[in-house]
Parts: sequence; structure tokens; C-alpha cells
Amino acid sequence: MLAKKLSVYDIELVQNHAAKKLSLGFKKNAVKRIGARMDKSNTSSKSRSEVPLDLEKKREWIKYKLKIRGLSLAEIGRKHNISRQVVSTALYRSNPRWEHEIASALDMLPFELWPERYDNLGIPLREVS
Repeated sequence: MLAKKLSVYDIELVQNHAAKKLSLGFKKNAVKRIGARMDKSNTSSKSRSEVPLDLEKKREWIKYKLKIRGLSLAEIGRKHNISRQVVSTALYRSNPRWEHEIASALDMLPFELWPERYDNLGIPLREVS
């Protein structure tokens, strides 16, 4: 085999291709997981209706629900070896990783807590910069 030295353009092309394949795989798996969880839970419409629409009230409601379950943002952080502040960023801005962890702790789906941050398939919306 001939060894070819790759240019920066070639490397970026390969990275972009790999990222697209990963994101497509993630979307397919996410749709399967969400569909399965939606079939299982009949309480999702009830829990979605009780989530406050006001952002400040929603933050407090999430903290309250965690406290009822004997959890906190700090405990979620400790479970994943990170600080409470990192987890709490999900309360203020879109952060799908921690939104998922918080929602899982509440036995909910992230799009039930933050419908404004997800499309109708439950896939996180990207922020436009």
C-alpha cells in the first residue's frame, strides 16, 4: 500500500464524515429509545402537564422534585464525578447530556421537562450562533 500524506482539508473531510455518521446513528437510536419509553409510560402526559412553563418556576420545580426523591443536583454531579455547577447549567441553557441525567433522575424524558429545547422527535435543537 502507498502511504499518502493527508492534508488538513482531507483530515477535516474525514472528521466531518465521521461526525455525520455518529449523529445519524445517535438520532436513529434516540428515536427508538423515545418510542419505546413513550409506549411504556402512560403518565408522561400527566407529568408533562404539571411542569411549569415559567423558566424560573420550572427550575425550582425540578429542584423540588429531586428533593422529594432524596436527590439533588450535587448528588447527580457526584455520581458522575463532576461539580454541581456543571449539572445546574442544564437548568439555565441547553445541555442535552445533563438534561438527560436530570430527567432520568425524575423518571421523565428530557423533552417533557424542556419541550422548547427539543423537536417533535425528541432530538435536541441546535443553538444558532
